[in-house]
Amino acid sequence: MEFKQGTIVEFKLEDFGYDLVQAFDIIVALYDRALKNDPEWHYFNEGDYAFIRCAYRWAEVIKPILKQYDVEFAWPPKEWVEPYPLTQEFQTEFKDVFHSLSVLVIQLYKNKKNAREYVDNYFIKAAADRVIHPFLNMATYICGSEDKEIVATNWEAEMMAELTVSRAYISGMICGEQRMKRIMESRRKADQRDAQK
Repeated sequence: MEFKQGTIVEFKLEDFGYDLVQAFDIIVALYDRALKNDPEWHYFNEGDYAFIRCAYRWAEVIKPILKQYDVEFAWPPKEWVEPYPLTQEFQTEFKDVFHSLSVLVIQLYKNKKNAREYVDNYFIKAAADRVIHPFLNMATYICGSEDKEIVATNWEAEMMAELTVSRAYISGMICGEQRMKRIMESRRKADQRDAQK
């Protein structure tokens, strides 16, 4: 498949999320060996699988690295077609945000030798606050309230509370879907074994 100049492609990495430490080490290796030169790359953990997105010209470079680590992926990669409507509408802006966040996480990890010890502590929470608060702070100008004191103090907290509830719901749905997928796969394999007997 031939892609036009500037296309961002998406590698879906199968069975990539079960050992998060090993998976992140592979992401860091991809970054160190190639993707640090791509201003468009980013990654997402989706539970049972992950996405690595990059400019198409980097696909051939990261392919052998993924193979070296025995990562399962389809070739050729697909063009990134964003399914979430808001992200799709502002894909250029979100691409830049996703790239910056990917690099930020890697740099935080590399510069904080014991970063994994801080997942439930100050380090990760402080970094998350530095990402979320500026966005909501900037968005107060468009939230529609004329009472600036309420905007500054309550609106951001209310938005974060709503996001917490909706993210917990979505996480539960994803976990349930992935569990059902594993159950169905297990049953399918059992049925195949029974049919072969």
